[in-house]
Amino acid sequence: MLDSFFCNKPRGKYGHLCTKERGHKGACSPTFAIKAVEPFSKKAAQKIKLDTYNTPGDSKSVKNRADRCYPVRLSKAEIKKLNEQRQKGVGIRAKFSSTPEDCQQIQLQLTTQVLNFADINFNVEVYDTCFKNLSECMQIRRIAEHLKENYLQYTEPLKCRICSCDFKIEDFNQIQGDEDNWIQIGHIVPPTDDITTAHKSGNCHWVHRWCNLIQSDNTEEEMFKKLKLILENQGVI
Repeated sequence: MLDSFFCNKPRGKYGHLCTKERGHKGACSPTFAIKAVEPFSKKAAQKIKLDTYNTPGDSKSVKNRADRCYPVRLSKAEIKKLNEQRQKGVGIRAKFSSTPEDCQQIQLQLTTQVLNFADINFNVEVYDTCFKNLSECMQIRRIAEHLKENYLQYTEPLKCRICSCDFKIEDFNQIQGDEDNWIQIGHIVPPTDDITTAHKSGNCHWVHRWCNLIQSDNTEEEMFKKLKLILENQGVI
């Protein structure tokens, strides 16, 4: 269900939904709400935009870093056939696809998650020094407050779902951060097959890079059971 606080008008080639306030002045913007994290980390803002709206890097018949709403969505078998035909940039993997509605909600959820990192001292007054345009500044303040107050599932200090360690805002920066702790988007329930997407509202959460690799295409329950078995067999627990 769309959040009626936001404009929600479709914009652009694939109809991504505006995240400015309902009744705003000026042009619509699907990525406006991401500005709420810019004072804390521009890298985080860039990461939210990239992971929300673009597929992972790919090659050959699959379009590289394409829009998740691209209409041509390919199964594994279709990709194999197109690669054999040496086709280039035909479509995207169906399991990485999404809808404008889900993309918008994922953006808002990931933004709220960043606002609740343990090392962020959230205060709406921080926007006063970062955004000189008063109208824009006040709108971003209201959006940030709305997210903090209404997306309650993300109000606790945010931890990695896999290792339960606190995130550090610096770990969005791949130059400064520890490589294993780089922050990536993770899907709580991964794709169950090669045509069913996991990029849905409520299913996306930040995880550490290393933790993401450990989970791979397993559910969290499957992964923890396997890790427990490994640790028992090795005498660690």
